[in-house]
Amino acid sequence: MRFTKKFPINLSPKYLAMLMLGGASLFASCDKENEPPHDVELVFLENNLESKLDPRLEWEEFIKLVADPSVNNIYLCAHERGNYEASIPKNIANMRNYFHDRIYLAPHRIFGRGNLKFKPGVIPEADSLWFVQQGWTVNQHLLQQKQK
Repeated sequence: MRFTKKFPINLSPKYLAMLMLGGASLFASCDKENEPPHDVELVFLENNLESKLDPRLEWEEFIKLVADPSVNNIYLCAHERGNYEASIPKNIANMRNYFHDRIYLAPHRIFGRGNLKFKPGVIPEADSLWFVQQGWTVNQHLLQQKQK
């Protein structure tokens, strides 16, 4: 059985325009601003903060990352093989200042992550406490070796 009845549809130009605008807004709603917030991890290597692993640690790129509304939290991650045992207290203080400037941009969204390995007795207590307060661990590998 076949139905061949035709229904006349008379659309005025204003209804046609409304349909076109509705269809256009349907496609326009799929843009980047609707991305759910996500976390970003920036990995840095041991003693060479000048030759960082992640170029987003550069000041201008870091500011853009902090201003990006789709970024929820930013984690400054010590590389898994990060070893600062050759660092002297002055270099440790420079490292602290380097990260302090970046964390100060959004202290409620930027955190440290990972273990910083310093030579025992070299890191000043104030610097050690500062790194721990930001989220890093300091010489955690030594604690694990003592427990074995």
